[in-house]
Amino acid sequence: MGRTGDNRGSLGAAFIEMARKRRDAPALWCKGRYLTYGQLFGRAGEIAAALSTACPIASGDRVAIFAEKEEPAYIGILATLL
Repeated sequence: MGRTGDNRGSLGAAFIEMARKRRDAPALWCKGRYLTYGQLFGRAGEIAAALSTACPIASGDRVAIFAEKEEPAYIGILATLL
């Protein structure tokens, strides 16, 4: 989100394309509930925007995520790919 560089063919680009095509389809199932691609994209986009504002990171930089294998971890991972 807002980063420069060519990321066509990347996992992040594939996720964005899927979120556009199947916005209301289930994307993440965790602990008895699911998020749609649209919801997942929205939450990941919010985190990506916050990261790019708060941290001096650029496309290609390494980012560590420390979280349980639950919904916030998956959203955080996707946020680093946007």
